[in-house]
Amino acid sequence: MSLREVEMSESPDPAGLAEQSRPGSIPQDPAERLAGRVLLAADATETQSVLRHILERAGLEVEAVENGRTALELASGGAFDVILMDMQMREPGGYAAARALRRRGYSGAVVALAAHAQSCDEEKCLSAGCDTYLSKPVNPDKLLQVVRTYLSPDRWGMSCSPTWFDVPPSVGYGEAVPSGLAQLTADYCRALPEKVRAIGEALREGNMLRVSELAHQLRGSAGMYGLPHISAAAGSVEDACRAGCGAAQLDELVGYLLTAAHR
Repeated sequence: MSLREVEMSESPDPAGLAEQSRPGSIPQDPAERLAGRVLLAADATETQSVLRHILERAGLEVEAVENGRTALELASGGAFDVILMDMQMREPGGYAAARALRRRGYSGAVVALAAHAQSCDEEKCLSAGCDTYLSKPVNPDKLLQVVRTYLSPDRWGMSCSPTWFDVPPSVGYGEAVPSGLAQLTADYCRALPEKVRAIGEALREGNMLRVSELAHQLRGSAGMYGLPHISAAAGSVEDACRAGCGAAQLDELVGYLLTAAHR
């Protein structure tokens, strides 16, 4: 089904999407906490919101910025235990920002956040000066385990046990929503139709760079909000852009993405 055919069908139901992503019950906050300062550099607001929620719920102090330029400024003057760097960020990108930090003599921990879990991507992140690599959508327990390794032992307190997702053994972590994210998830689902329409508009304008950028952001954020079918459909659009596929094939893939948003 093409993009135009899907757009002529019924509109996505944000309430239904939120219901799909909601776990059966919400576990209680852990009694113990981590202590430390984290600089979170990510230009996608939705990614920032969910990561900030996870980190602050664990007891960490978070400074969030939207571009590499501001991250460089803050890292130079602030004492951060860990920098979480979205490698697909702009002004400059995460790779350029990480390299600039190391050229300036920054010796603190830099953790790369990237959407493509491939060995070549990890090698690229490490070559840019990052200490380690996390793929998006980010598993909350894995995120906290990684951050914990860069904190002083006297600042450890929280046991990173599997309490962040209420997930049956047969269900992957991306198919449930982190506890305490009900309002953030509802807000995300309400904004989802407009995000998908923006991808379609960029495609109609022939702006393939923008299509890839928006699809990349949606790919990473949807998975973290418990919408794996949206993440997978957005990933297909991004991968097709990266592979240089034509407008007709992209139109069909964006149509599939809109169909996924109807579920």
